[in-house]
Amino acid sequence: MRLSNSVLCKLLFKQIVKRLTEQRLPVKVQLWTGEEYRPSTPVKTEVALRNLRALLTLAKPTLGGLARSYVEQEIDLAGDTRGIIELGVSFCRPSNVNHARGRISIKWRRHSKSADTVLITSSRRRGSTTPIGTRR
Repeated sequence: MRLSNSVLCKLLFKQIVKRLTEQRLPVKVQLWTGEEYRPSTPVKTEVALRNLRALLTLAKPTLGGLARSYVEQEIDLAGDTRGIIELGVSFCRPSNVNHARGRISIKWRRHSKSADTVLITSSRRRGSTTPIGTRR
């Protein structure tokens, strides 16, 4: 089954609006189709998406992807520079990024002394002579 662009746009935009609403971010988002999301709180930043690729980037955001879309003029931003950067960081927070397969949130593994010790010990038991993090 293949989705039409308009159906895909609506689904992606709904996902973005849900995330913006849950995070209570003070941002207005406007699509190239004229459709827009405006929060109930005062708007501090405005994002205008010029095409489907920009919408896809915002639906599955990374700071690199958002920067690329801005440089390639797929996304227009209006607002305070500091506010725009803070918005990008909070919108791309790993715990807030859902992916298509089962909408499972990404869980980033943080380093800790105990977790690293377990990892190194299990690596040594397997007989690995290559230090962790290096290529063979």
